[in-house]
Amino acid sequence: MNNDEKNNVIPMRPNDFKDAYLNTSSLPKRERSDYNGGNDGGGGNMDDHVTHRELDKAMESLQKDIKLSQAETSKQITELSGKIDTIQSNVTGKIDKANSDLSGKINALETSVGGLSKITWWIMGIISAGIIVPFVILLVKTIFKL
Repeated sequence: MNNDEKNNVIPMRPNDFKDAYLNTSSLPKRERSDYNGGNDGGGGNMDDHVTHRELDKAMESLQKDIKLSQAETSKQITELSGKIDTIQSNVTGKIDKANSDLSGKINALETSVGGLSKITWWIMGIISAGIIVPFVILLVKTIFKL
């Protein structure tokens, strides 16, 4: 920087720049106007307001949308109910089949256990007879030898 440029520089306090910069809005300010334009003839800025006709039309549209949504929801609930009934009947059928299969197996096992029980009694009878009969004969011989 040469001397001429140094002479042209205006010294500024550091806070002057910050205050001036921070207090300046970067957005343009918008003037608010009356809704009736300052007179009783109406007009003015009505961006945030609707007429009764516009409101009624919007309400009818919303009610129509709600009715359609309710009809669709009702239809889907009916479909789900049918699917649940089908699944329930399938599960019930499978449980009944499993129950009958299990009952058949239990009856077969009961018959098998009954047959084994009879065989066991026969074996015990034969073994008992094989031990008791010779013991009784020995006892009779000893009594008659005396």
